[in-house]
Amino acid sequence: MEIRKAVREDNDALVNLLARCPQGTNLVVRLNRSPDFFARSQPYEKSQTFVAEEDGKIIGSGECALKNVRLGGERKRAGYLYSFATDAEYRGRGIARRLEEACSEYVRSEGAQFCYCWILEDNVPSLKAFGKQGYEEEALLKAYAILPFKKKPVFDGVRALKEQDKEEVTDLLNETYRDYDYYNPYTPTTFQAFLESLPGFSLDDFVVYEKSGRIVSCLGCWDYSRAIQGTIIKLSTQLRLVSMVFRFLRFFKAMPRVPELGKDWAYCVPELPGYRHSPDDLIPLWNWFNNFAVERKSNVILFPLDPKSNLVKLAKQDMHVSVGIHQLVKPLEDFTFSSSRLIYGDPIDI
Repeated sequence: MEIRKAVREDNDALVNLLARCPQGTNLVVRLNRSPDFFARSQPYEKSQTFVAEEDGKIIGSGECALKNVRLGGERKRAGYLYSFATDAEYRGRGIARRLEEACSEYVRSEGAQFCYCWILEDNVPSLKAFGKQGYEEEALLKAYAILPFKKKPVFDGVRALKEQDKEEVTDLLNETYRDYDYYNPYTPTTFQAFLESLPGFSLDDFVVYEKSGRIVSCLGCWDYSRAIQGTIIKLSTQLRLVSMVFRFLRFFKAMPRVPELGKDWAYCVPELPGYRHSPDDLIPLWNWFNNFAVERKSNVILFPLDPKSNLVKLAKQDMHVSVGIHQLVKPLEDFTFSSSRLIYGDPIDI
């Protein structure tokens, strides 16, 4: 068995591998990164996919990317590890361990001071595997899955981002996330470059809410199905109960639908929601985002948040379910992680 860097010619084999490796334990999802497996990694400054190959067949893969983040107010270089998969026929042979080692060594060589990953709370095999590799839990986020199903009222003052807005918007964002770890402040130039790196994202999909001639909130509305789609193989207990309740209530009023088993489903994510005074400033943009998702027939809006974030109120105003996501970290050099600050859950990671 050989561990090597992936090349473009591996695209179809990697798409097929991921389709053979459903993710999760309670909620089980088969992910589809067709037609371009590598599109999911576009937003990162630098990324690398490693594959495990035996007799010319790709039997495992793992990916990593370099990110600049802020911890305790200090800039750090991080290696983010994600999307590990091992063919079921070849498990128990240490493939995931060797892929993790290749990823860790790669990001270390590129200046990363630590590695981190995000793992769903019920993905016990992955939690155990990364624990054996020296990773420890640093934080727990909640991913709110909101089910859009009908349009909401549109507010005056909501409009698309303009070129002259970028400095004001980046200042607003940097202030919104001043007390968050894992957020890296933007300049107008890096802000535009990031938005342009999102697969299928148009600059018109980043909207602002203007009141009395001043921008009071901003929000990027990303149709993430341009990078990944999924098929639910098994519903979680929570989703099964929600589905039963919705079916009953549908006799009396319009209700959302839980994604069906075996059907492709798509989701949208909010990118860089920011506000000037209060999370309530985001409500006009949240309505706009809901309508964006409904028009694109998205099944879910996925919003990862620190449970202590004051944006939780925004996520909870709609019908939703939530799932925990563990952040695991492994230092590559000696420094102390901050545990008292809020954690920014970047949707491109989660």
